[in-house]
Amino acid sequence: MKAMTREYVGPATVGGLSLSKVRIQEGVEESAPVWVNPGEPVLEMRWWEGEASGDDPAILRSAWALPDGPVEVILPTGRRAMAYVAVDVPGRLDDTDTEWQISLQGAGPSPLS
Repeated sequence: MKAMTREYVGPATVGGLSLSKVRIQEGVEESAPVWVNPGEPVLEMRWWEGEASGDDPAILRSAWALPDGPVEVILPTGRRAMAYVAVDVPGRLDDTDTEWQISLQGAGPSPLS
């Protein structure tokens, strides 16, 4: 069972890009082992993920230039974490439609912890 424990919505720096609105969620996923002995704990896995979206073509061009590996995510509080990023352009990319979304998948401890 996946349960969210914390959420943050606000500015953040992702891979050196200053983004005005990033949404980050943190949580715990519980799963019972196939074979459970009495007193054996349920396995817990911590996770975090996030997203940012906008329509500034300059940020989109910079996001496409991010490295393939994890990038650093920095919150205004100074907390830092690493995340894999995926850039998505849902519509046609032209002069009239420059909407984009950056998805974050945590690669280690959450910046909210």
